[in-house]
Amino acid sequence: MCATPVSAHADYFTNVPMRDDAPVNKYFSLSSLTQLKGLALTGNNFKEGLPEVVGTLTTLTELLLDWCQLQDLPESLSKLSQLEELDISGNKLKEVPEAVFHLTELKELDISGNYELTKIDEKVMALNKLQMLNCYGCSKLISPPYAVCQDGIHAIREYFKVLSQGREIEVCNAPVAIVGNFLAGKTSIVKSLRQGKRVLTKRSESDVSFIDEATKGFEVHDLKLPDSTANLIDHGGQDVYHIAYQYALKENNIPLFVVSFKHFLEISHKKGSQVAAKKTCWDWMSHLYLSCPFLGPPLLVFTHADAVTSQSVEVCKDNFLEEIEHLRRNMLAEEREFYGTKQGEFQKILHLSNTKAPVFHPEEVFIFSDDQSDTSNIEKLKLALGKRCKTFKTIIPEAWNEITQFVTDQTDKSVINLSLIEEKYSVKESHTVLRYMHNTGSILWYNQIASLKPFVFHQIRHISETISLLFHHQPEEQWKERLATFTSFLYQGRQINKRKYEEMVEDFKHDGILDTALLYYLLTKESGKFPGEVSVELLKSFKVLHGRVRKRSKEYYLIPFASQSSMDGSWETDGDLQLRLGIEFGGLPLPIYAFHLAIVKFLNVETSLHSTMKVRNNGSTIYHGESSTHFVHFFAEQRVTVQVSTSAQLLASSWKRLIKTTQLILEYITSTWKACRPSVKVVCPHCLYLRDPHPGTFVDPDWLCPLFSTVADHPMKCQLKVDAEGFSGFQPTFCSKREAEGKASGRPTIPSPLVYPCYSLSDDETQKVTEYLSKVISQRHAISSAHLRPQAVSSSKQDVRGKRVQLQSHITAEGDDSELSDSLDYLDEHQAELAIISLRVKSSKKAWAKKLFDSSSVSFFS
Repeated sequence: MCATPVSAHADYFTNVPMRDDAPVNKYFSLSSLTQLKGLALTGNNFKEGLPEVVGTLTTLTELLLDWCQLQDLPESLSKLSQLEELDISGNKLKEVPEAVFHLTELKELDISGNYELTKIDEKVMALNKLQMLNCYGCSKLISPPYAVCQDGIHAIREYFKVLSQGREIEVCNAPVAIVGNFLAGKTSIVKSLRQGKRVLTKRSESDVSFIDEATKGFEVHDLKLPDSTANLIDHGGQDVYHIAYQYALKENNIPLFVVSFKHFLEISHKKGSQVAAKKTCWDWMSHLYLSCPFLGPPLLVFTHADAVTSQSVEVCKDNFLEEIEHLRRNMLAEEREFYGTKQGEFQKILHLSNTKAPVFHPEEVFIFSDDQSDTSNIEKLKLALGKRCKTFKTIIPEAWNEITQFVTDQTDKSVINLSLIEEKYSVKESHTVLRYMHNTGSILWYNQIASLKPFVFHQIRHISETISLLFHHQPEEQWKERLATFTSFLYQGRQINKRKYEEMVEDFKHDGILDTALLYYLLTKESGKFPGEVSVELLKSFKVLHGRVRKRSKEYYLIPFASQSSMDGSWETDGDLQLRLGIEFGGLPLPIYAFHLAIVKFLNVETSLHSTMKVRNNGSTIYHGESSTHFVHFFAEQRVTVQVSTSAQLLASSWKRLIKTTQLILEYITSTWKACRPSVKVVCPHCLYLRDPHPGTFVDPDWLCPLFSTVADHPMKCQLKVDAEGFSGFQPTFCSKREAEGKASGRPTIPSPLVYPCYSLSDDETQKVTEYLSKVISQRHAISSAHLRPQAVSSSKQDVRGKRVQLQSHITAEGDDSELSDSLDYLDEHQAELAIISLRVKSSKKAWAKKLFDSSSVSFFS
């Protein structure tokens, strides 16, 4: 911090820290900077308002006030008559401040990242010199609609110009995301709301007749309300359909959680009421609020009130709401601890952070029973939805309504070609209207994806049907039905008979390998709503598959979610050297599909024409010649691990790959689930080389940390700060573990690239690393031996043929299933000679191995 006045002739002053508890001029004589042209106050905490002194700097042409917690700007700022660039992004503005409209020389205005912003006044038309207006992320804008603002200042001017001509209409459309456990009663609630009476879907977990009725993926239904329309998005409750929740990840959603009293009580009796509240509701909040931290308060519907006595309903409801508040207190306590140790400020969940209001407002909690004569709660819920929808009231040009109606009327088409709309209406206006419809949940239009931009998906159910081709809550029954009706077919000159079809199905079910022929068959036989390539690109947009992969004469896609195999522990010791980094996530738990999507993202970016890969349901390995990159997730522990297995010759390039991959994962997860809490842990490569069972770690080291910052047009993009220059050289250092334990003494001897990142190494330095590793190999063997238990002694047993054979067979069971299968084949061929098996296997693998071998004939050692 600078305590002396700065030269009055300073041209640009950046990174100025200011404190709330002291006058600004105690630290900076800003008022004396009479010739100042630029001032950057980025990241200051101005909750109480921007200091008035800034408004006296009348020579300013550029002013950066991004991420300053600002809720408004002082009137004095309007005196900055020479200001040409103003950045007020990442603040807490609900409207563009009045002072901005007096800055007549303004050419660039950045208001991105103000997620509570709902209005830009028509006075912006007076800023004639304004050429750039960045509204990225301000998805709550309703005047003008966000769809208009995305096109910048020229579209905003056109919008107000059309409205001024008197041709306008008022609309209130909003998507309602309905989520909850399987069989909670979500579909019954949707039907009841639309029909105005209690409609029940009679089914249970043991009743197989409900399969065709279960919501697969999601369904969208319009609910006409007085003066508004709610687009009800009914999401399937089974885990396999959670991947489709991406459709509802919009800041303008109305969240509606459905909780079954029956489920809540069942879980309460087994695991306690707090676990029950977490599993029936709290975990569902993560699907919406992690990705949309500025989402409004949720609505709550209790179903199956008949499962408890009338006297117990209120007691059960109060118990549930009390546990939800307790879970919120725990989360906020964790956040306080988190903010106390992190650099920068991660995005908080607005509604859950507001302790002055309950998570669920008493007037927005509804109880439904199976009594079909009771319609009072249906009407109350409709009134609540109508009230919420009116907060999304938007004024749109009348011409928009014509385009909207044209799209809606194309019921004979499963998808609309964009060219059809562009031929009838102006390109610019039609694109704006399509974005508007996309934002309200009426259609899907991927204007940012080149391969999908030519198509407008106005029949949402067809998208859900396409997803359910590959993801189903009862896959075994689904595949049995398909097999029963299978007919052979020709694909690219290949005749696919029943045996080949079954092989492809097994590859998909067990390894997530989807042959292009199998996908073609499913799309043409069961869907056929969209052209084949469009369906594939649609699935890619949901990030459910990777490919196409070409290997020898085979072409296929990879779907990690479908694989039944898991990454075993062999990746941990792959290669001569391991560079490993872990990311742990705090706060609301990330949903399981977040990790599956991250695997696909990892594959999409890291693979090349010359790389090979192995995909499992909890991770993936990509082989790059002599090195390999592993990405493994541990969902229950809310963490992922990235490791590059390498050699001394590739050490520098491997450090680059590790940092790049980690940055990729962090950027993707934190840009999609903005309110997650990542923490980075770097494992000491030197300890890993020595096979130390308790390696040293760096937790969020100052040379590697995730932080939020304003980056170009992406205000909430996670950056990975790496001091590459600080570790680009070669120098002796201490092991991180010994330093942490305070045992580092004497002269350091470990080459720094074995502890810290290094982006370049000369041939001579690489040779020194190799020599060092050869020198300490004996130490590695000593550590490994110290942690091995005595080997179990095999005893003779009678084999099935009555022969007694004393034989010890060492089989390493740390590989994948195929390696064990090869071992089993060997045993089958030599069953007359083998009676005793001594199996080297990790303790966590014993149960698994016993299923494969006759446990009475197996002894285990570590």
